[in-house]
Amino acid sequence: MPTEYGQKKRYRIFINPYHACAFTKCPRCVNKTNVRKFPLVVHVKPKQMILLNMECKYCTHCDLIIVRQITLDKHVNSILQQFIPSLVGNEYVVFGTVDRKVWRNSRKESLDSSDMINHVYVFEDKLEFVPAG
Repeated sequence: MPTEYGQKKRYRIFINPYHACAFTKCPRCVNKTNVRKFPLVVHVKPKQMILLNMECKYCTHCDLIIVRQITLDKHVNSILQQFIPSLVGNEYVVFGTVDRKVWRNSRKESLDSSDMINHVYVFEDKLEFVPAG
């Protein structure tokens, strides 16, 4: 089902803030998670979009992507440090994914924000979990 801006929805996301918990099992259904790369779309305030091809845990049963917060922070800051140092430390939001083909093409020729929006699949839901124990 498209959003108000026309993007389709795909996947759920959980940004894991826990350093000691790797979520090798899905916190939702307890099935084993797999490692998979996803081209994540990140909006950095005030007006910057970046694509990160990140290795994440993934539950195929729940369609849930689990991203470690610390790894995400490092990737975002590394990209910003390299290309837009003035935005390092700014707030950011991971709001969707793009098809792998779009990510590969963006490596050859840059997409501006309006072009990228046309290719984004926003997350169906952003989930939060507390580890047992």
